[in-house]
Parts: sequence; structure tokens; C-alpha cells
Amino acid sequence: MKKRELINFQETSLLDGFGHVGSFDGHATQFMQILILIFLQTRFMFATQVSINQKDAVVWGQSQVITGRATGVTTNAAVLYLNGAQHPFTLQYPGNTFSVPIWVGRGMNNIVVGVDSAGQLFFSDTLHLALGYNPVPDLYAFATVSGREITLHSIVVSNPDTAIITYRWTQDSDNPEQVDLGTITDTSVTFSLPQNAPQGEYHFTLTGYTNMNDTMTARTYFTVGASGIRPFDIYTDHAAWIDSSVVYGITPYIFVFEGRFSDITNKIPEVASLGVNTIWVQPVYDTHDGGQGYDVTDYFAVRPDLGTPSDLHMLVNTAHHYGLRVIFDFVPNHTSIYHPYAQDAVKYGQDSHYYDFYERQKDSAPYSNNEHLTTMGKMQFVCYFWNELVNLNLDNPEVRNYIIQAAEYWIKEYDIDGYRFDSAWAVDARDPGFMDTLRLALKRIKPSVMLLGEAKASDPATFDVDGFDVAYDWTSSTSWISQWVFATSYSTNSNPTIFNNSNQNARASLLHNALTNYGHGYSARAKIFRFIENNDTYRFLPTHDLPRTKMAAALEFSLPGIPLIYNGQEIGSPGYPYTSSYIFSRSMSIQSRDNYGLFTYYQDLSHIRTELPALYGNNFQELSVSPNAYVYAYRRWKGDQNVFGLINMGDASVSATVQLPLDSLHLDSSKIYYLSDLLTDRHFPVTASGLSSYNISVDPYTTRLLILADSEVTLEVRSSIASLLPNEFGLEQNYPNPFNSSTVIGFNLPHTDNAILQVYDVLGRHVETLVNGPEAAGQHAVVFNGDRLCSGVYFCVLQYGGLQQVRRMLLLK
Repeated sequence: MKKRELINFQETSLLDGFGHVGSFDGHATQFMQILILIFLQTRFMFATQVSINQKDAVVWGQSQVITGRATGVTTNAAVLYLNGAQHPFTLQYPGNTFSVPIWVGRGMNNIVVGVDSAGQLFFSDTLHLALGYNPVPDLYAFATVSGREITLHSIVVSNPDTAIITYRWTQDSDNPEQVDLGTITDTSVTFSLPQNAPQGEYHFTLTGYTNMNDTMTARTYFTVGASGIRPFDIYTDHAAWIDSSVVYGITPYIFVFEGRFSDITNKIPEVASLGVNTIWVQPVYDTHDGGQGYDVTDYFAVRPDLGTPSDLHMLVNTAHHYGLRVIFDFVPNHTSIYHPYAQDAVKYGQDSHYYDFYERQKDSAPYSNNEHLTTMGKMQFVCYFWNELVNLNLDNPEVRNYIIQAAEYWIKEYDIDGYRFDSAWAVDARDPGFMDTLRLALKRIKPSVMLLGEAKASDPATFDVDGFDVAYDWTSSTSWISQWVFATSYSTNSNPTIFNNSNQNARASLLHNALTNYGHGYSARAKIFRFIENNDTYRFLPTHDLPRTKMAAALEFSLPGIPLIYNGQEIGSPGYPYTSSYIFSRSMSIQSRDNYGLFTYYQDLSHIRTELPALYGNNFQELSVSPNAYVYAYRRWKGDQNVFGLINMGDASVSATVQLPLDSLHLDSSKIYYLSDLLTDRHFPVTASGLSSYNISVDPYTTRLLILADSEVTLEVRSSIASLLPNEFGLEQNYPNPFNSSTVIGFNLPHTDNAILQVYDVLGRHVETLVNGPEAAGQHAVVFNGDRLCSGVYFCVLQYGGLQQVRRMLLLK
């Protein structure tokens, strides 16, 4: 409380009735009057108070309610001052409490409540509420098609400040063909697509400009295919690149010892050579404990122990340069208990703005049997499995907006290509539909993003309600949330799967259940995230053996869905992800740590997967096969392309007889066909009649992938790293160039040998040595940071095997 008008000590009117104390002399009488004045003033000041309940906060909604109380006042008239603007209101009786709705603006908002009591003004302390985001209009762009005529439309989803918006439409420069958009400054544009327009996706951007100097964008696209033109449906569709994606999962802090973003950037060329086309990077946000990074303390800050924002930009840009999409890990379910918002609630309890940001009581939602309570200070939290990971309350509109704003930020700022949503199953359980709301917000910005949910692909609601593009290969069991379909039982110290099940004769039946969702099938929209190991599982090779590892990997890459290679899987890494100190070495290539031939094997699988539409489509059919206790057969197809898989999960070779669906193959009985083994490059001539009951040998613990065609098929699989090695030594031009702060320098070495990579300024003075020592044959990339340098021309010099190349670089700040 602050009393803005103090009693004047010279004023004696308040002493009326007390001036008759005649037994005191003049000085004593004056002294007593002063004492009485001080007493009355102090009593009045302490009796009259105006207080606001809330504490200073960053808020994530413009609609706020200010509550508090005035005590010792003689009136019920009060005023709330919001950034100086007056909002009169009436105190509530009894108790002289108040609850005043306000609408906060951008940036910092200063709030004071004042009451005039008996002609004197009393004010509360100032409450500071900072709006955590910029409330710009939200735009939605979409296309409609009528014959060859396409119309691009715009809708204003929200416009908090009722801003005036002007528009501009543009088309991507790498569209299959440029079209004539006509007038590009209307809310919609209509144009005709030529009959001979190439097939593919045509992407467009709507940019909005406001009279408040805000700029917003929304994107959409349509696809030209053999069957016509199809506009993107934001509610159900996903971009074509997702179908053929092969994901490489990265745990930054153990990628190398004390790993940083720059360590990942340096190995991007070799990761790309593996044949993957997408990298998934575990959380990059600031955390309390580090590690895998799921204890987020700031959704908008780059984790400093991994690098700087510039380092992260360089990682993403380098990946894009090498043709890799990038998805980040995002945590919408919980924060660290040490998040500033959680700690504010711990300190202030109900007076904290963040008291309702977190769950405080258990509920009856699915998986609630896994919930438990943890208490710190004045706050009780709900957790699932980890006491320090506390559940957010997604029923709170501010929390929902906070998560949406954070997820939008990294797409806008870093141009990433999607997210893997951690613990999405928990969000789905407590707040069904929120993830679909998040989907719409993100796909309005960038419709091509991949949204991968750590949730059950076996549950139709994961796709049909929550709107995920991809979800985990988990069973529908509710007692074990993350039961991998290939796992046969829960274990904290082993890895029991179908493939090492002690009852060999049960393996085919178990595999049938795993691949068909126990006969129930999957949602038509389902796209399954396939893996044999990830950041939460035991490594596969140490808990099985090499033949079974290759067998399971070939199965993984030939099933409907999206296959994952988790960093280290390609070299048979033995370390459990939560306890490993590091996976790779800074000074050694990834492949140099492979003692099992797995790196080149995964190259083959990745290439086969991405080259054959039959393998990245959704069609899947079980085939009758004998013996059928531990041999399993299936068909994958798209159009006229057919691939057949046979997996022998037994410990001995078998002569398998498989029944192929002749009626579906539409074969010419007069022709000779070939079944070509994609992994061994063996070819088997067959007739149409001979395929009705086809006999083929399968080695123990082996998956055979056979493609049917009227000629021998040999894919140019990357069976050896030699096919990827550069033929000659070369230093690439750095990118970006010109650059500000950081740039990537790429170089190629045809053989393993000593290499020296140095930077000099324009006067020939040595600036930095980037490489000096033995380097493996292959493609390399090194990040050069010019933070401490002045703008100007610099030269990068590569020396190798008696040769030298120089590139000119331009630093502009």
C-alpha cells in the first residue's frame, strides 16, 4: 500500500477535542499534539490498504482478471489504472474485494488500483504483466480446384488488435513450373494451370502486412498427379516427402563426447551418405539437468551447453544444404519443476499467475494410474514417471497458447521441417483434441511439416482426432503405455522381443499380431514410426546378434510407415542411451567405428526404401507360407510394382513355399518374369503359373526382399562406401557466402590421409587452423565462426597429399 497524500503535521484540525489538555505547558502541549498526530496517521495508514493478489508475470493471453482487496476504506468507488488509462469499478460487498477484467497490450503492462477514502488516495503496488508474444493476426491460406482453375483463398483466423491488413501472394521458385498469378494483392487469386504442367507439389505463400508494422505469413499448396489436381487439406493431408522419409535420430549431448551442435554439423555429410533424408534432433531448448533434454526450463532459448543460436542455425542450414529435412523434439506435456513458472508457483502458491499452469490433482483420464503427486513449497504437482517433470494444465487457455507460440517460434525462426512430440500420449489422454489444434496452427504456417507423435499408432484417435501425421509402433495396451509391437514382455534389464523369444515356433504368430494390430488393423490415415531401437530402448545388436539385427532391420525398412536409424545403430553401438558417455568420435568418421558391416547395410536398406514406391506406400498384405511357425511372408505394392518379403525367424535354413496372389498381379501367362532379391542381387526366372505356389530357400535369421518384374532388377544400392567416395580432392565454396558470424566449409578427400584446413585474412595473416591431422576418405564439413573477426575478405586453404586449393570468403557484419 502506498498513501500518496500525507497528513500535514502543521494541521491541527484533527486534534479538535484534544486541545483542552491544559495541565501541559506550551511545549508539552505541542509535543503531545505531534504524538497524537503521528498515532492517528499511523493508525489510518495501517487501517487503509489496497492490495492486488497477483504477482508480476509474463502472461500468454490478453484477457486477464485482476483481483484483490481494499481494507479500511470509506467508499466502494475505485479505479484500475492500466498503463495510465483509467478503468473505474465498484468494490464488492462484503469484504471490499475486486475482480476486474482487463485486456493487456503488447510488451509490458503496468497495473495499479487506487481508492479515494475520506478524501485521501490510496494505491496498490504496481503489478507488471508482460505479454509473452506479439498478438499479430493469424492467417489461413488454402486452395480450391475446379477443373484446371485454381483459387487461392485467405481467411483471417484471428485479429486481436483489429489491424488493417494488406496481402501479397507469391509462389515458390522451385515449384515444378511457374504460373501466372495475375493480381497478387487481393485476398484471393485465381489462375488456370496449363494442361501440360509437370506433376508435383506447387507451394504458395500469403504474406500479410498490418498498419501496426506486423508481417505474417501463411502457406498452402496443391498437388498435380496422374489423377488430377488435389488441393492440400489441412485437416487430413501430409506432404509427399513424409511418405519416403528415412529418419536419423540424434541425441546431441552424447553424439560425441560432450557433444555440441557443431559436432553434428561436421558429420552431416556422412549422415547424409547413409541414405537417410531426415534428421530428428532431441530437445534443443534450455533445460535444468541437461542430458536428453526433456526437462525444459525455457521453450524459447537454445540450450547453451550444446551451442549458440548461430550454431543451431548452421546445423539446420547445413542439413538442408545436403538435402536433409530437420525435425526438432518438442515437449508439450510437461516442464521441469525448475522452470521459472513452476518455481513461481512453488514460491507464491495461489497468488502465482502460474498456479493454474500446472496440474495439481490426479484425474481419471487414461493412464491416470501412472500419475503421482509431488510437492514443493506451496505447490502440489502431478507427474507421470519422473518427479521433476511436472504436467502442464492444457485446459488453461494461456498454457495452450504458450505451447502453440513456442512450437510456432522454431518453425518461423529456424525453418525446421517438423516435430517429434514427446509424451504426446499424455496430452491426448488429458486433453483430446489439443494436438489437432496445434496441428492446424503449425500447418497454417508451413503445411509441409511432419508431425510425429510419441503416441500409439494402433489407436485410430491418434490420427483421426489428434491429427498426427506419424505415430509410434506401439500396441494398444493401456497397462503398458510404450509397449513396442515387437516387445513380448516388460523388462528393466533386458530386451525380450519376438526375434529372441524362447519359443521359436510362436514367432510367426507373434509377428502377425504385431503387424496387424492383433487383427484389428489401423486407421486409414495411420503412418507408423518403425524402429528396432531408439532413445528409450536397449540397443538391438547387444541383446540379439548380428544375423537377427540385419533380419529385423530389413523387416523394419520394408514395412508400411517410416523407418528410424537411431544414432549408433548403424555401427552396432553397445551403449544404452541413458548411460552412454558418447557414441562417435570427433576425430573419426562414423563408419570407421563400425565393426559389423552395418553402415553399408543400412545404406542399402535406405536406398532400396527410397527408390521403391511400393515400400513407402501403405499397401500391405499377409501371404500364406509354409512352414508358418517361424516364417512369415507379406506383399508390398503400388501400382504395378510388387515387392514380396519373407522372413525366417528360425535358427535353420528353410525351403519356404509362399502363395502369391496371382489374381492381383495381372500377369501375362506367356511371359517369363523374374524375382530379384534386392539385398543379394540374385535373380530367379519364373512363370505366372509357377508363382501360385512358389518355393524359395531362406537362410536362418534372414529377410529376403524380392521384387517381381518382367526383367532382372538391380538397384544401384550403396553396397560399399566406395561408391560414395569422391574421385578427387576438392575444397567446396563455403556457404553461406557472404556470411555473418558462421559459415560451413566443405571438402572432399578421395583417400584417408593428413589434411590441413586453415583460414587467412587478406594480408596473408593466419587466422585459424580448422583441421590438422588424419582425415577419413569422404565428404567433410567444418564450421568456421567469425564472431571475433572484422568484416572483410578471408581465404580458406586446404592442403592434402601435396595438393592445395583456396576459396575466397566474405564476412559481412
